Amino acid sequence: MSQYFDIYEEYGLKHYQIPKVFFTSKLYESLSLQSKIAWAILRDRFSLSKKNGWYEKDTKRIYFIFSNKDLMEILNIKSETTITKIKKELEKAKLLEQRRMGLTVPNRLYLLKPIVTEEDIYKIDKTEAVPDENEYIPTPYTKKENENFNESRTTKNGVQSNINRTTKNGVQSNINRTTKNEVQEPHNVESINTESINLTYKDTYKDTIKLSSFESLDREIDMQKEKLLKNSLKDKMPERIYECLNVFCNTFDEMYNYYGVLLRGKDKACKERQAMIRFEDFEEEYHQCLLSCFRNEKNIDEFKNYLFTSIYLLTDQIIAELQKNKNNSTFNEMTKWLREF
Repeated sequence: MSQYFDIYEEYGLKHYQIPKVFFTSKLYESLSLQSKIAWAILRDRFSLSKKNGWYEKDTKRIYFIFSNKDLMEILNIKSETTITKIKKELEKAKLLEQRRMGLTVPNRLYLLKPIVTEEDIYKIDKTEAVPDENEYIPTPYTKKENENFNESRTTKNGVQSNINRTTKNGVQSNINRTTKNEVQEPHNVESINTESINLTYKDTYKDTIKLSSFESLDREIDMQKEKLLKNSLKDKMPERIYECLNVFCNTFDEMYNYYGVLLRGKDKACKERQAMIRFEDFEEEYHQCLLSCFRNEKNIDEFKNYLFTSIYLLTDQIIAELQKNKNNSTFNEMTKWLREF
């Protein structure tokens, strides 16, 4: 077998790097695996930014100029809704920043560095550490237990002395020392099974690594469950409204509650106007209203009340226009009938 590298193997070894802190920090535990991979792919394309001169001349900050269509091609994603969701997740995790450059110009995308804490350093080091089989790690004892332990000290003459400490209950301690002319007989001490201790330490280390892996797996499973639950609502609401809520709602419960707010806002206006309309008949109007609400979400304290009022006012306006047009139509028919008469 040849020991030489060829061009195919060289390209086969090229890879993307995903920061380990994405899997240890609580800041990124809600970040989907798709968004983590997207961050890594964009980070790998910094060389393209430097080649195109996509960096600020004064601060030297690197940015990208990619439309959603470009990102779909780069990340190999077919849905623009998914791209929007990924960008929103990265923005929420403070890993991406968008700056508007104009109506017809794509936004500037600034990829941001992940935050690393001392806890993350500890967790990452723990997963990378390889324990020494011969290393003895003593079992930690409580303060109370330590006070009851015997200390072995050595005198200046090299003769060992055993000192029993006084307990908290006030029991006097006995100090047995060996004089210069006496030789202390050795006590019968049971041998310590160091092999058992080392095996226990190794098993504990392995269990810690497994636990860390299982926690990441559990988070991923929970996210997949949320995705399936959200998909179950797809047939319960108009397509455009579902797409919008799917992007802006992180959980099934949030999506379900927001849709309930939409229904209540619409039904209230219908009841007051004594009319009935469906979301499907004015899907584009409601979709634009939803987008407008979510754009202002960060600036609104009581967002559900804001959303309810917006849908209520839009429904009221639609019904008013329908009733006005209906009255005009009836009036024109009556005028035509009188002329013929």
